[in-house]
Amino acid sequence: HVGSRVEGLLCVSFSYLVSSVGGLSNMSGEDPETVPTAATEEMSVQLILLSGELAWGPQSVNLSTTVAELIQKVAQHVGKPAIAIHLLHESTILDTEAALRSLGVASKAGPITLQCSIDAMLMETQSVFDKFLIVLGDLNAKRKTGATIYESKAVARSAIDATLKEISAAAGLDSLPADAAAWLRVLLCSGKNFCDYVDDFVWTGDVDWGGVGEIEGGSTGGVAAGGLIYVSIFGDNDNVLCWIVDAGGELAKMNGEEGAGAVYFAETWDDIWECEGLLTRAFWQDVKNNGGTHGQVTIVSPPKRVAGCLTDLFAAWMANGGVPGGRKGK
Repeated sequence: HVGSRVEGLLCVSFSYLVSSVGGLSNMSGEDPETVPTAATEEMSVQLILLSGELAWGPQSVNLSTTVAELIQKVAQHVGKPAIAIHLLHESTILDTEAALRSLGVASKAGPITLQCSIDAMLMETQSVFDKFLIVLGDLNAKRKTGATIYESKAVARSAIDATLKEISAAAGLDSLPADAAAWLRVLLCSGKNFCDYVDDFVWTGDVDWGGVGEIEGGSTGGVAAGGLIYVSIFGDNDNVLCWIVDAGGELAKMNGEEGAGAVYFAETWDDIWECEGLLTRAFWQDVKNNGGTHGQVTIVSPPKRVAGCLTDLFAAWMANGGVPGGRKGK
């Protein structure tokens, strides 16, 4: 999947419980005489580490259990975030919404074995995000105002890969930098929106991330042509503050810098919403060519790098009590 790496593997072994009613069944749909009846709608599950050590089970699991539910059981047992865990069969990642009975795998000679990959980058990203939410809540308590965390509709795990591909396509890229992909996966699947009214930063996961490389006027985020992902667009009276992931490395080239995936801060007046081709790479190139100005838009600050990646941005935010580039972070 986009922007991930595997830290290690666990093995998940499955074997059907034998019943005097239905006998030994399989998951392939073959041999209909051995399909589980109501009395055999369970399977014995055990987790085995690569060393061969039994890590969990065996325990009975209903065949209606989904892959996502099994992942949650694994996550709780091994102390890893569920978003970092994938179950695989013969190198194919299993659909998290699929029920165990529909996986289409079978073995009459012994237990069925599934692999469980743990993505190291997603594990670390989820950990940082969890800490960030606590820090943001503490900041709000100290200030007595200025920050809020609220629920939003989360992107389903079964849909997140397609969503990331849509974001890449809208930005004009084949793929996203690993750090950006990991953060977008965690943020979009979290079901959490947050806003810091002191620093003028807002994250809302329910914007149109799969657009056509254009950002609608007044949006709080989105994707712009030229490899730019706006993780926050905040309107403060007449000003518009933007935090941009330079996923294609174009802003870096524009500023004589290296790398892709760095975070840039830019600020304009709200006349930006009246400009065609707003907030694209081409727009910022025009600003660069005109010495930091634009004929149609008032530019307060052209894009300036404030973090090497999103991980660095959130780490600095927690360490300094303000997001780099924001009102407090300046």
